[in-house]
Amino acid sequence: MSRWWSRNSGGASGSVATRSVHMPMAIADGFVATGVWTGQAQTGSDRLVAQLNLVESFGAIEGALLVGDPELGIVGPLGAVTGERTEDAVALDVSGGIQITGVFTDAELVGTLTMPGDTGDPTVTAALRLQRTVLGLGLMPITPTRVLDTRRGDGYGYYEKPEAGDIVSIRVNGLGGLPDRGVAAIVANLTGTEATAAGYVTAWADDQSQPATSNLNLEAPGQTLANLCVIPVGSFGGVQLFTQSGTHLVLDVLGWFPANSVLQIVPPARLLDTRAASAIGFTGDKPGAGAIVRVPVAGAAGVAGAGVGAAVINLTGTEANGAGYVTAWPSGQPQPTTSNLNLERVGQTLANLAVVPVGDDGAINLYTQSGTHLIVDVLGWFPRQVPAGPIVPLGNLVRDGSFDPWVTITGVDSYKTYPIGALGSWTVTDKAVDLVGPIQGIAFKGAQFVDLNGNGYGPGTLDQLVPTSPGRRYAVSFMLAGNPNGPPTVKTLDVTFGTVTKSFSFDVTGHTNAALGWTLTTFEAEPDCGGATLLRFKSTTTGDRGPNIDHVSVADIGPGDSCQPRGYTAFGPVRLLDTRTGERPGAGAVVKVPIVGANGVPSRGISAVVVNLTGTEAVGAGYVTAWPSGTTQPETSNLNLERAGQTLANCAVVAVGPDGAISLFTQTGTHLIVDLFGWFSI
Repeated sequence: MSRWWSRNSGGASGSVATRSVHMPMAIADGFVATGVWTGQAQTGSDRLVAQLNLVESFGAIEGALLVGDPELGIVGPLGAVTGERTEDAVALDVSGGIQITGVFTDAELVGTLTMPGDTGDPTVTAALRLQRTVLGLGLMPITPTRVLDTRRGDGYGYYEKPEAGDIVSIRVNGLGGLPDRGVAAIVANLTGTEATAAGYVTAWADDQSQPATSNLNLEAPGQTLANLCVIPVGSFGGVQLFTQSGTHLVLDVLGWFPANSVLQIVPPARLLDTRAASAIGFTGDKPGAGAIVRVPVAGAAGVAGAGVGAAVINLTGTEANGAGYVTAWPSGQPQPTTSNLNLERVGQTLANLAVVPVGDDGAINLYTQSGTHLIVDVLGWFPRQVPAGPIVPLGNLVRDGSFDPWVTITGVDSYKTYPIGALGSWTVTDKAVDLVGPIQGIAFKGAQFVDLNGNGYGPGTLDQLVPTSPGRRYAVSFMLAGNPNGPPTVKTLDVTFGTVTKSFSFDVTGHTNAALGWTLTTFEAEPDCGGATLLRFKSTTTGDRGPNIDHVSVADIGPGDSCQPRGYTAFGPVRLLDTRTGERPGAGAVVKVPIVGANGVPSRGISAVVVNLTGTEAVGAGYVTAWPSGTTQPETSNLNLERAGQTLANCAVVAVGPDGAISLFTQTGTHLIVDLFGWFSI
């Protein structure tokens, strides 16, 4: 074992040290602190493995610094981390007098780790090199829910049609299945209806300036049109909608991304507008029929300069030469036989959301069949899948599994509530949990344990990224009990490791704080692909007194089956459905579209899909709704057709039902086309 680690394994003591980690200005906008930064610290002949767990939310940073021996992996914590970021720098505080100085890029930290020695020993300095692994949370799909409809005044607060220049603000946190806090962005279908005149609608976070972008383009008085949006949620928990010319607004929320998700959100920014001179050489000439336009994405408008897997963009065609489609795909790859945007007539302006894989050269391509001006607004990006790491040594891979190293809980109540943020090596990702000490209850091991229902918050969620290797199998174990001091009698929770989620319960009847009845609970599962797997404890118990966990462990138990990537996986595009090969679905028809295990999609672990949904040869005006098969049809819409014969497309993010499929409802009848562009893992 490293002499340095042996000498300092008890942790360092002393005052808190503050230091700034400065970043090159050229990449400051692309830097994202959230993630697991892993690598090594080298001093002379001593080498340590090091890990920096960081969670950033609205500029505030929390986390933990951990080190270990090369032969044993991560062994224990070195200090708790707090800090904040400015436009061009990151400042962090590490407990115990530890200092890190260096340079952050969007994918790597290169610097120096300095740590006080024991009494009489000199300060230890080591060269530090860490690489960023983004394996955070993916999309959290919810039952599609209408959170705004300005046509009705039943609780939304809007009784009149928004006029030209109006800004509608709505607090979305806590509505329709969204949590009260911790929402970084929503995925929503934005509809403008009964438009006053031609104009656009812009959506953005409530704590940001209005961007010079658009999310929805309306062309004529009275028009009804929808577009899928990914909208950042501000620090006040809301979003804002600007209507240029006036229109009723409808907002249907389909899901959300937490602050430490794999979606890296950027303020909406324009990457391309072929109507004017731009950084990629356009001088106002309209791309003609058959033109291919290359759009650099990596390193532009807040997107990282490297490691970008897919871009989330709003794609607009305007001043179209005629009917035709636009296709988006990764630069350097063959052009697919699918479409992202369908234009119907000369002069039309139409937008659609697209999640487009980014090529190895950091760019995407756009093809226009009939010729049109093109506008691209970027909303966010997904990192590339993390490559597989080495096999992790045997032993407990969970840090702080007994919740003791970070703070000692004392006092009359003997507990402390931790809302969203870091709890040692763990991260509270929804609501809050309680760290409980011995005066309140007796832990199974050590002096402290966790109640997953934070006082005053209700059911919470606790996560940790565990170092794992693809092709292995792991045993998850923990001690389970329940808070006996209030209802309900049976405490329930879900535990997730990789793509496996298990539900557990504990009956507190007959138990007390002094005898909680700790019970060993175990299951086995395969890890995520890459070098780490998410371990999650999520309470499903109402109230403030929930399930208790202690002595958490994850251990490698040998070879396993295939792994599943977490987060977003770009795929295809692949056509899943085209009803033009048969009969047209009639008014009120429901069409089931198999997803899981079909057309090359994995047979497990899929929570939601990104599809382009097209209605064509419509019978008449009407809407199309998409939702998870096997569940109740929601009162929302994904696509609005205005007339007989129309062809119109809209991107949709749809949760997959328990039967592995999605359902489509057509109000008045239309042929349906579904193109798959990717999926989110559970």
